[in-house]
Amino acid sequence: MVKEQYVDGYENLKTLLETFKNTKENIYIYFTGKKDQNGLSWCSDCNDAAPVVKTAVEKFAPADATLLYVDAGDRPYWKDPKNPFRHDVSLGKIQVIPTFIRYGKPQRLDGSDQCGKLDLLEMFFETDED
Repeated sequence: MVKEQYVDGYENLKTLLETFKNTKENIYIYFTGKKDQNGLSWCSDCNDAAPVVKTAVEKFAPADATLLYVDAGDRPYWKDPKNPFRHDVSLGKIQVIPTFIRYGKPQRLDGSDQCGKLDLLEMFFETDED
């Protein structure tokens, strides 16, 4: 069963990732804009991709996967060029949201035009034998 965890912000994500440092788990990280009390993000692209991502996780995510949903901040924080998500090489220097990465691997989907396509998400979740 897929383990899902919600993470608020960059520092909390980095702290959590330290706990996975020496693991071979399939760790997927989905970056979105901060959500309001109704569960909607200020980022319309994130809202557009959300139902497709939810379906893809249910259908295609490996049973042993850990999925981290990361709140990348409110609009001003996200748009700040100094935002740490934009500069962290270990996260692939996230430049757009939504973005989905497989941590420590090359798999990546950027923006709603990729994160919002079920066929791309299916390929994204295919695991390799490593």
